[in-house]
Amino acid sequence: MLDLTVNAHGFNDAVTRYVLTLGKDARGAVRQQSMLLGRKLVQFTPPGTRAQGRKAVARDIRRAVTPIRPSDFETPSIKKLIRKRDYAGLEVVFSRFKQGGFAGFQVLPFSAELHRSRRDRRGRVTRSAKVATPDAPQVRDYIREVQTHVGRAKGGWVPTVTRLGGNVPEWLLQHAVTGTVEDRTASLNPSVKMKNRSEWAGDAYVDRVLSNAMGARRQAILASIEKATNTAARTSGLKK
Repeated sequence: MLDLTVNAHGFNDAVTRYVLTLGKDARGAVRQQSMLLGRKLVQFTPPGTRAQGRKAVARDIRRAVTPIRPSDFETPSIKKLIRKRDYAGLEVVFSRFKQGGFAGFQVLPFSAELHRSRRDRRGRVTRSAKVATPDAPQVRDYIREVQTHVGRAKGGWVPTVTRLGGNVPEWLLQHAVTGTVEDRTASLNPSVKMKNRSEWAGDAYVDRVLSNAMGARRQAILASIEKATNTAARTSGLKK
């Protein structure tokens, strides 16, 4: 679980300056800027798109356990072993391959653990585990199941955006359960507390996403302050 309030000092300072310099209502400004920050966090949190995430899931699973089909081979005897799901027989055949292709591959019945055990701390599989399986339909179904989780990391920011008046792509709404937001803008010291409760919140990459998102919003706030003050100066005749 990630509690953003412990990392938001620079962003908070920019919001305070925005309120004081431009005479904004503090409660409305905190709500608006928190919503915009939530939107930026959705943007910066991987994957970039649902299609990218689904593609990455399929690639990683196939690296962990490569499905093989009769159509992948020309030799009738290998095709027959695959149809029979003769794991031991296929492994013997692969052990005879000298290089390339499936040389040196283990052949095992499919299980989700073959994927889970190969994931690194970021949940990725970065290289082939040299494990193959003739259980291609089971691999296909498992890929589809895991692909339904794509967007859970982004979903951790969805409540912040939607409950503070913004919107997100429709496909992310189903993942809003991975986040919470506490709107405390009705208090004398208005604030918003957002939490990302997805599995991704424990990723070492989180700090970079937070830094980039808050930095981008801080710069946008400061730019809006400068623009407003310059406009006011020109209007009053103090600046030409």
